[in-house]
Amino acid sequence: MFYLVELVVKAYVAVLKWAVRSVARILLGIRDSLLWAYYTVREKPSRLIGVLSVFIPIVVLIAVGPREWFINWPVMLVTALALYCALKSPLACAPLFLRKLTQVGVATCLVMGWNMLLRWEPLLNALGLTVRDTLYPWLVGLVCFLGSRGVDHPTR
Repeated sequence: MFYLVELVVKAYVAVLKWAVRSVARILLGIRDSLLWAYYTVREKPSRLIGVLSVFIPIVVLIAVGPREWFINWPVMLVTALALYCALKSPLACAPLFLRKLTQVGVATCLVMGWNMLLRWEPLLNALGLTVRDTLYPWLVGLVCFLGSRGVDHPTR
Protein backbone atom coordinates (compact mmCIF):
# COMPACT_ATOMS: atom_id res chain seq x y z
CA MET A 1 0.00 0.00 0.00
CA PHE A 2 2.81 2.41 0.90
CA TYR A 3 4.50 1.63 -2.42
CA LEU A 4 1.33 2.64 -4.33
CA VAL A 5 1.08 5.94 -2.43
CA GLU A 6 4.75 6.62 -3.16
CA LEU A 7 4.18 6.01 -6.90
CA VAL A 8 1.17 8.33 -6.95
CA VAL A 9 3.10 11.07 -5.14
CA LYS A 10 6.07 10.72 -7.52
CA ALA A 11 3.75 10.93 -10.52
CA TYR A 12 2.03 13.98 -9.04
CA VAL A 13 5.38 15.70 -8.41
CA ALA A 14 6.54 14.89 -11.95
CA VAL A 15 3.37 16.42 -13.41
CA LEU A 16 3.78 19.51 -11.24
CA LYS A 17 7.41 19.91 -12.35
CA TRP A 18 6.33 19.58 -15.98
CA ALA A 19 3.58 22.18 -15.48
CA VAL A 20 5.95 24.64 -13.80
CA ARG A 21 8.54 24.19 -16.56
CA SER A 22 5.87 24.68 -19.21
CA VAL A 23 4.59 27.87 -17.63
CA ALA A 24 8.16 29.12 -17.23
CA ARG A 25 8.89 28.40 -20.91
CA ILE A 26 5.74 30.24 -21.97
CA LEU A 27 6.59 33.26 -19.82
CA LEU A 28 10.18 33.29 -21.09
CA GLY A 29 8.85 33.04 -24.65
CA ILE A 30 6.56 35.99 -24.10
CA ARG A 31 9.41 37.97 -22.58
CA ASP A 32 11.75 37.14 -25.47
CA SER A 33 9.07 38.06 -28.00
CA LEU A 34 8.39 41.41 -26.36
CA LEU A 35 12.11 42.18 -26.12
CA TRP A 36 12.59 41.22 -29.76
CA ALA A 37 9.72 43.51 -30.81
CA TYR A 38 11.06 46.36 -28.67
CA TYR A 39 14.59 46.16 -30.03
CA THR A 40 13.39 45.69 -33.60
CA VAL A 41 11.23 48.82 -33.41
CA ARG A 42 13.95 50.71 -31.58
CA GLU A 43 16.43 49.81 -34.32
CA LYS A 44 14.06 50.83 -37.13
CA PRO A 45 11.02 52.88 -36.00
CA SER A 46 9.42 52.81 -39.45
CA ARG A 47 8.50 49.15 -38.85
CA LEU A 48 6.11 50.19 -36.09
CA ILE A 49 4.42 52.67 -38.40
CA GLY A 50 4.07 49.95 -41.06
CA VAL A 51 2.62 47.45 -38.62
CA LEU A 52 0.19 49.96 -37.13
CA SER A 53 -0.92 51.16 -40.57
CA VAL A 54 -1.92 47.58 -41.40
CA PHE A 55 -3.42 46.45 -38.10
CA ILE A 56 -5.38 49.54 -36.99
CA PRO A 57 -7.75 49.48 -40.01
CA ILE A 58 -8.22 45.72 -39.59
CA VAL A 59 -9.05 46.10 -35.90
CA VAL A 60 -11.50 48.91 -36.69
CA LEU A 61 -13.19 46.77 -39.37
CA ILE A 62 -13.46 43.84 -36.98
CA ALA A 63 -14.91 46.06 -34.26
CA VAL A 64 -17.42 47.78 -36.55
CA GLY A 65 -18.24 45.14 -39.18
CA PRO A 66 -20.57 42.19 -38.87
CA ARG A 67 -19.22 38.77 -37.94
CA GLU A 68 -20.04 37.31 -41.35
CA TRP A 69 -17.36 39.47 -42.99
CA PHE A 70 -14.59 37.69 -41.12
CA ILE A 71 -15.76 34.20 -40.23
CA ASN A 72 -15.91 32.62 -43.68
CA TRP A 73 -13.65 30.33 -45.67
CA PRO A 74 -12.01 32.85 -48.05
CA VAL A 75 -11.00 35.12 -45.17
CA MET A 76 -9.65 32.18 -43.18
CA LEU A 77 -7.52 30.97 -46.08
CA VAL A 78 -6.24 34.49 -46.86
CA THR A 79 -5.43 34.97 -43.18
CA ALA A 80 -3.50 31.70 -43.15
CA LEU A 81 -1.58 32.83 -46.23
CA ALA A 82 -0.84 36.24 -44.69
CA LEU A 83 0.39 34.64 -41.46
CA TYR A 84 2.53 32.22 -43.43
CA CYS A 85 4.06 35.09 -45.43
CA ALA A 86 4.70 36.99 -42.20
CA LEU A 87 6.36 33.89 -40.80
CA LYS A 88 8.71 33.67 -43.76
CA SER A 89 9.94 37.27 -43.86
CA PRO A 90 9.37 39.64 -40.92
CA LEU A 91 9.11 36.91 -38.29
CA ALA A 92 11.94 34.77 -39.67
CA CYS A 93 14.33 36.00 -36.98
CA ALA A 94 11.70 36.24 -34.26
CA PRO A 95 11.97 34.17 -31.08
CA LEU A 96 10.78 30.57 -31.26
CA PHE A 97 7.70 31.25 -29.11
CA LEU A 98 6.42 33.91 -31.51
CA ARG A 99 7.08 31.73 -34.55
CA LYS A 100 5.30 28.76 -32.94
CA LEU A 101 2.35 30.97 -32.00
CA THR A 102 2.13 32.13 -35.61
CA GLN A 103 2.30 28.52 -36.84
CA VAL A 104 -0.61 27.65 -34.54
CA GLY A 105 -2.54 30.57 -36.05
CA VAL A 106 -1.81 29.33 -39.58
CA ALA A 107 -2.90 25.79 -38.69
CA THR A 108 -6.09 27.02 -37.01
CA CYS A 109 -7.04 29.20 -39.96
CA LEU A 110 -6.36 26.37 -42.45
CA VAL A 111 -8.45 23.83 -40.56
CA MET A 112 -11.30 26.28 -39.99
CA GLY A 113 -11.22 27.45 -43.62
CA TRP A 114 -11.20 23.87 -44.96
CA ASN A 115 -14.08 22.95 -42.67
CA MET A 116 -16.10 26.00 -43.72
CA LEU A 117 -15.42 25.31 -47.40
CA LEU A 118 -16.72 21.77 -47.10
CA ARG A 119 -19.90 23.05 -45.43
CA TRP A 120 -20.46 25.94 -47.86
CA GLU A 121 -24.00 25.65 -49.26
CA PRO A 122 -23.28 26.91 -52.84
CA LEU A 123 -20.51 24.32 -53.23
CA LEU A 124 -22.66 21.54 -51.81
CA ASN A 125 -25.58 22.49 -54.08
CA ALA A 126 -23.34 22.73 -57.17
CA LEU A 127 -21.90 19.27 -56.53
CA GLY A 128 -25.23 17.79 -55.44
CA LEU A 129 -23.91 16.81 -52.03
CA THR A 130 -25.11 17.07 -48.46
CA VAL A 131 -23.11 17.88 -45.36
CA ARG A 132 -22.93 14.14 -44.63
CA ASP A 133 -21.16 13.53 -47.95
CA THR A 134 -18.29 15.82 -46.99
CA LEU A 135 -16.92 13.52 -44.29
CA TYR A 136 -14.40 11.82 -46.58
CA PRO A 137 -12.95 15.03 -48.10
CA TRP A 138 -12.75 16.44 -44.57
CA LEU A 139 -10.88 13.37 -43.38
CA VAL A 140 -8.55 13.45 -46.41
CA GLY A 141 -7.76 17.12 -45.74
CA LEU A 142 -7.23 16.42 -42.06
CA VAL A 143 -4.90 13.50 -42.74
CA CYS A 144 -2.91 15.54 -45.28
CA PHE A 145 -2.70 18.43 -42.84
CA LEU A 146 -1.68 16.35 -39.85
CA GLY A 147 0.63 14.13 -41.88
CA SER A 148 2.57 16.97 -43.45
CA ARG A 149 5.95 17.71 -41.97
CA GLY A 150 7.51 21.10 -41.80
CA VAL A 151 10.90 21.76 -43.33
CA ASP A 152 13.67 21.47 -40.77
CA HIS A 153 15.57 24.74 -40.64
CA PRO A 154 19.13 24.99 -39.40
CA THR A 155 19.54 26.62 -36.02
CA ARG A 156 19.24 30.36 -36.34
